[in-house]
Amino acid sequence: MVSNKLTKSQAAFLHNLVDDFTSSNQRLGEFLYLFFHQLAIDSGNIVYPLLISSFHQVYVVLGNWNSQQQGKAKITRLNHQLVDQISAHQTKEALKLHNELVEWSLKDLLR
Repeated sequence: MVSNKLTKSQAAFLHNLVDDFTSSNQRLGEFLYLFFHQLAIDSGNIVYPLLISSFHQVYVVLGNWNSQQQGKAKITRLNHQLVDQISAHQTKEALKLHNELVEWSLKDLLR
């Protein structure tokens, strides 16, 4: 899922999207969906955006649940780091961060 080719404007857009995560719990899930959908589009793979799109409601619900447990700071930090790693063409590190985000999210939801 990780793109290794983000332009400066794509990275800036994604950073701005991450910053918007702080607006409200209700909107956090939608912004998480938009973030990963945009990242999928930026990957250049035509299948990824369709896959992410099919899980729209899952992203929204899980994102909202995570945000209820004071997860906004963690989600925001990890997504900013993810954009930075992809922008720096550090694919292995970006994939590690992505996996860390998924793992943290699952642990947070299962508490």
